[in-house]
Amino acid sequence: MSEHKKSKKPLIITAVVLAAAIIAAIVILLVLRQNKQAASPDKQASAAETVQTTEAETGVPHQHEEETTPDILIPTEAGGTVTHFSATFKPNGEVTDLSTGKSVTLREVFGSSYASGQITFNEDRTFTDTLNGLSGASTGMYNVENGKIKAIYSNDKNMDITVTKWNDDKTVPEEFSIIYGDPETGYKVYF
Repeated sequence: MSEHKKSKKPLIITAVVLAAAIIAAIVILLVLRQNKQAASPDKQASAAETVQTTEAETGVPHQHEEETTPDILIPTEAGGTVTHFSATFKPNGEVTDLSTGKSVTLREVFGSSYASGQITFNEDRTFTDTLNGLSGASTGMYNVENGKIKAIYSNDKNMDITVTKWNDDKTVPEEFSIIYGDPETGYKVYF
């Protein structure tokens, strides 16, 4: 009987060692997973430091993929003072078909998107035009210079804006029109 007990002893020792090895492997994997998750912010910070270093070395700002509006250069006049403002405008309902000279409705031009459509100008030189809802919101950059708004959509298409009335400080437009489409066959929308 003692020989039978001896033969089970190595088997029990092997099972205990194997169980300990499995537990140790699981603990190591959990620790590695936690370290990897904790290291992620450091990696992001490291990537940001790399971008800053690259910018400092090259003098060229890094373009982030998540930016929706590229840095569009809008030509300015020599010596002109460029300003920006923050305001949101809705069309007043008046629309002219430039090919016929007749009045049309916002629904005829923009479909149902006209109901929630507006244009927002921001202090940071950006604008968002949700009226032009052909493919979602349109964005771009703008400048105010010598009483005129110069704006370009992010696809490099010029926005034709004519301001007819400014506020008392001459800093924010009160009335203006935008030509959507071709200047001869498009639509002039009044705000």
